[in-house]
Amino acid sequence: MKDSLEHIFLKDIYSKPGPNYVEAPENLADMVHEIIKTYYKHLLVELDDCSLLKSTFCIEGNEISSRNFLFQTNSNKYIAKRIPQDGNYNKIMRLSMLHKSLSVDLPIPSIVCNQNDELFTKGHDGFYWIVLEFVEGIYYDGYLLQPLEVIAKAHCCLHGRLGRDSFDESLFDKICYSMGDEDELWRFALQHHNTLDRYFMPEFASMIIDYKEKIEHALHFTELFTLENQNDALCHHDWHLYNLLIMNDKVSAVLDLESISISCPNISIAFGSFKVLRQYMVCHKYDCADAAAAVKVYMQNAYTTQMDADEINRYVKIELLRRIFIILRLGFRHRDTAWAYNLPMHIRGLQEIDTISAMYK
Repeated sequence: MKDSLEHIFLKDIYSKPGPNYVEAPENLADMVHEIIKTYYKHLLVELDDCSLLKSTFCIEGNEISSRNFLFQTNSNKYIAKRIPQDGNYNKIMRLSMLHKSLSVDLPIPSIVCNQNDELFTKGHDGFYWIVLEFVEGIYYDGYLLQPLEVIAKAHCCLHGRLGRDSFDESLFDKICYSMGDEDELWRFALQHHNTLDRYFMPEFASMIIDYKEKIEHALHFTELFTLENQNDALCHHDWHLYNLLIMNDKVSAVLDLESISISCPNISIAFGSFKVLRQYMVCHKYDCADAAAAVKVYMQNAYTTQMDADEINRYVKIELLRRIFIILRLGFRHRDTAWAYNLPMHIRGLQEIDTISAMYK
């Protein structure tokens, strides 16, 4: 058992503690200050005193984000989010709508309206801006079992609300699980297995070949090449540890509502469950009894209707393959490797979900 786990459940980008805040460069801090002084004067006690904006930080996730800022006044902390105006009107509309609706009874940060009582601001800098209440919390590190139950219940509650509430679905993106070209892309990978390092870094290229049988088994098991896209409901499609904050054994905040999209709830919930449980396994993969207990705790609380282990396994692999083929498509067709650093994580995930789902049987 130990040997089979040696190369999986390794620490990855989601294993770093946080969140972390790094001092914003002067040009970004000045930009945030200008927005606040122009459109959110009511947050400052003395309108003309710029010093009331004490400090501004970029929020560091997988990488430093220049779109999310923590700023402080003498009395409070806030989060400012900026989104480019070009082509993103639907995004800012749905984001403001979701925060306003869901923050009533879910751990979603509340929107702070601007001085015209508007949910978002169209700045003169080419960006939309949303200001949110700051919520204290840390990322779940995977060491303790207790937080898994509250995370799973929050997961279930959020998707329940998204399924019941009426939102304008025309504002939301749809997740496409199969683009119809996966068979062609895979054949290309196999035909060019000796020269994949022309498209990806050598360690990434070798993983594609080393895990060839695992990928092909997943393709057969999920029937991805003939999969019909399922877009059933609104779901948070990026439920992972950097989009959750924990405080005093409770979920204090669910973040990244930009990732709510029209997708298959079973796939979305199964993959989100996998991302959380994976971090527990990073810390406890050789403690089989503890790991099995954690899997059962999460699965029994995350779903309103129970799925069996084979269904969960298939749904997670569909999402892992979707992400793997996005990276292959970008690399082979556009020589774009910006997301290739995620390839080892997704490929190993095909083996990791086998281990997790076996514990649920």
